[in-house]
Formats: sequence, C-alpha cells, structure tokens
Amino acid sequence: MVKKVQYEVLDKIGDIEIRKYPELVLASVYGKDDNTAFRILFSYITGNNQSGKNIAMTAPVVSSGQTEDASLVISSEDFFTFVMPADYDLDRLPEPRDKRIDIHVQQEKIFAVLRFSGRTTKQKVKQKENELLKLLSQNNYKMRGKPFLMRYNNPIMPGFLRTNEVGIEVIL
Repeated sequence: MVKKVQYEVLDKIGDIEIRKYPELVLASVYGKDDNTAFRILFSYITGNNQSGKNIAMTAPVVSSGQTEDASLVISSEDFFTFVMPADYDLDRLPEPRDKRIDIHVQQEKIFAVLRFSGRTTKQKVKQKENELLKLLSQNNYKMRGKPFLMRYNNPIMPGFLRTNEVGIEVIL
C-alpha cells in the first residue's frame, strides 16, 4: 500500500479544500513528457541511486498538468515529481545516479485542491483547473504560480477507479 502525503484541511469552498502541507522532500524531472519522467523517477526509487536502496512510493505524483495526451508540447517549465517518504530528509536520501533528477525541499505551503476521478485527459484537467480558479477568484483567494496535477494511482489502475486532483498555491 502506498503512503499518502499528510496535510491539514484549513477550509472548504464547495468541493475545494484549502490544505496546509508540511515541508516535503521532492524528486523532480523537468522538461520531459510524463512517461519519460515517470520512468526516470521510478528507476531512482527502485535502486538506481548511489546507495542502491529502494525508496517507498508516496502519493500523490505531482506534475505540471501534462496529461495522457501525447500531442502536448513539452517545455522546460514542465515538471514531474515524486514526493519522498516523510522519514527522509536531504541528508538521508540517496543521491540519484541520473543527473536529470533534482532533489529539493518544498517549504510548508498552502494549496487549494479540487478532487476528480477518471483519466487525466487534456480536456478534463483543463476543465478542473478552470473550475478551481473560478471558485477561488469568486471567493477572493490570492493565488501564486500555475495549477498542477496530482495523481494517486499506479498507471495500470482502470481509469474509472483513479483519483486525481488539481491544485494551486494560495496566499492566506
């Protein structure tokens, strides 16, 4: 069973949760399509690191909103991230052998998050992002950055059983 990142729900606006996430250690790949980035990061947590250690998978997997639509243009701003288990800090985490992996700390942050199920098609993700941004604007929330996509299930999970979320940083 995959562990999930813990967070505190501060508020709710309809289906949106305002969540406070703790400091997290992240492993990210930039400027690659989701499939390539996933393989790079999965290789890292399954032993392709300086210690040869396996690292437990943690949900969600976070990305810049790319979807299963291979026709998307990939830019240097696109990212794909695995959250490292809570018992790791930068000193205890094995160094990646693959230099395309960036290990970094995300400080405690507050995000607005909207959950949805199914496959993450380009159209569906965009629709959920727009819904999130509209509700936040109507409720006078200040946002920072761009929306992102969080996926909670392994790639072989049937689409109708998948849990996904779109989120954006908010400033309280």
